[in-house]
Amino acid sequence: MIGASRPLADSEGVRLARTSPTPARPVEAKREVAARKDEVEISAAAVRLQQAKEAVLAAPETRQDVVRRLRDQIQRGEYTVDTRDLARRIADVVA
Repeated sequence: MIGASRPLADSEGVRLARTSPTPARPVEAKREVAARKDEVEISAAAVRLQQAKEAVLAAPETRQDVVRRLRDQIQRGEYTVDTRDLARRIADVVA
């Protein structure tokens, strides 16, 4: 009969029974899944990107030293704008 359990003997004549493996019960299967751990590898580029993002977030929104210097130049009448450079930059943005 196919699939039936039939006794076997090992090399010392000890009788063995051949059985089909029993499937894991649902509780055991859940334990096996819970025992597995997920792993994530982060590339060096992703680490650098995260570090750059943290540095930007930690930096103040305005550079007070630059604002102070420009404000002083304007108040003293020393701040000038290169109109040709300004026009070139506006054209670059619009184009």
